[in-house]
Amino acid sequence: MSTTATLDIFSGRPNPVWELTEPQIAALAAQFSAAAASPAIPPLESDGLGYRGFVVASDDPRLPQSVRVYRGVATIGRAQSHWARGVERFLMETAGDAIPHELRDALREEVL
Repeated sequence: MSTTATLDIFSGRPNPVWELTEPQIAALAAQFSAAAASPAIPPLESDGLGYRGFVVASDDPRLPQSVRVYRGVATIGRAQSHWARGVERFLMETAGDAIPHELRDALREEVL
C-alpha cells in the first residue's frame, strides 16, 4: 500500500512529495480518526498563492483516499471537514529532506 504527502506551495514547479512509512501512516490514521470524531466545520479555502496546505493520497484502508489539511482543518472531498490541529506540523516533520531546510523554516510560521 502507498501513502504520499504533498506540500502544496509552488506554482509553476513541482511541489515536494514524499512517501510515509508504516509507523507514520498509523499515527496519521489515529490523528484523522480523532479529527473525524469532532464536529464537522466548513472547509477552508487558501488565499491562492504560496502555502495551500498538505495533500495526503492513500490506498491504505485506515485513511481517506485523499485529504487536504490546511490551517488546522482536514477536508475530505469538498464537504466533510474537521479540526485537525497538529496534523500539518506532523506531516512537515515526516518530509525529511523532501522539504528544503530554508523552506521548512518559513513553513514553521504557517502550519498549525
